[in-house]
Amino acid sequence: MSTPLIKVTPGFTRRRASARRQRGSELVEFVILFPLTLFMVFALIEFSIAMFNYGVLIQAAREGAREGSLYWVDVTQITPDSDPAEDQRISRAEVNRRIGDWTRFLINFGDAGVQTQDCIPMGAGTTIVAGAGDEVRCGVQFQHATFAATLLGIDALDLAAGGINYVE
Repeated sequence: MSTPLIKVTPGFTRRRASARRQRGSELVEFVILFPLTLFMVFALIEFSIAMFNYGVLIQAAREGAREGSLYWVDVTQITPDSDPAEDQRISRAEVNRRIGDWTRFLINFGDAGVQTQDCIPMGAGTTIVAGAGDEVRCGVQFQHATFAATLLGIDALDLAAGGINYVE
């Protein structure tokens, strides 16, 4: 008895040789695309954190301006001969407290803090006289240090927001 011959089609040997040449190409593609994909994912996360922080700053500035636009009666300034119009004052401590209520939600990888620009018409002193219809502007700045910037020693991203309200 003789061994049967296996018929091999001409394309079969070519396909087999092609498969041998492609061996390891998946690994090369993975090595090239994985870092790129990882970079894109972390960039998306960093951008999302920055936009979240910007939204928090906007809300903090709005709340600060609103707090400053409310009538605050400073009882230490009231005397029997004082003008009642001057008894309506904006409290710097209350505005900063309201801003602080929101800025505690900020996400940061560095040690930068929040800087509150003085709300206008605030000036020197702890309380400022304000009248109905006066405009109150409040600004908040924040240096958003990203995770990548912290690792690489790159400058932080400056975020700023402002709010305007009128004294009631």
